[in-house]
Amino acid sequence: MENASAKYEVKRGVLYICPKGDIDHEKTVKLRECADRMIDEWKVNSIVLDFREVDFIDSAGIGFVMGRYRKICHSGGRIKAVNVGPYVGRILKYSGLHQIMEIEDKEG
Repeated sequence: MENASAKYEVKRGVLYICPKGDIDHEKTVKLRECADRMIDEWKVNSIVLDFREVDFIDSAGIGFVMGRYRKICHSGGRIKAVNVGPYVGRILKYSGLHQIMEIEDKEG
């Protein structure tokens, strides 16, 4: 599934989300609605956030990640960030998200 804010795909219980552009308050509303619907409908147990097309994330974006983590952690699910650039990586680290999720930078 794809919309203006992200591409979504479920494989073997893992929801892959590839947001497009900045993750700010306006975009997180759409991201949250689609992600939550797919988590519930497809019985998702893990989430992979692919940040290859993201250069900016604000506090609403941090809230989006935390909310999806809370939604799946009760069932033993995990959340992971991949293709994280330097700026987004710093935000994820300074916000403490690196403590609840694995983070892979763009180089590997």
